[in-house]
Amino acid sequence: MAALTEEEREAKVTAKEQETQQKETKEKEQKEAEKSEHEDKYFVVHGGTCVCDKAEDPTKEAEIVVTKNTQLIINEDAKKFAATEEDTTMKPPAATFGKCTLKPSSSGNLPCAPDFSS
Repeated sequence: MAALTEEEREAKVTAKEQETQQKETKEKEQKEAEKSEHEDKYFVVHGGTCVCDKAEDPTKEAEIVVTKNTQLIINEDAKKFAATEEDTTMKPPAATFGKCTLKPSSSGNLPCAPDFSS
């Protein structure tokens, strides 16, 4: 068996590096193609906890109650219906959040009125 010249060794190393790089690129592209349209997205479900960081007392919580959607179920759990933009009911009611720091008035902050549009 003949020994490889330095140039032949370098050529083989370069070819192997290119092959490895092509393989990695192909694997990366395949992973991107396999990503779900829902990956890295979050869903609000029945029973999810809502908090308001603009309330005078930001520790108060309410539970989202799904009333509009009875079709889309998350993780096949019958109690985890996905909320829609129309689901604005909370338990206890939204007034649970108390007074809103974004609504100052001469007699103190006004009551919270959640905005579900954002």
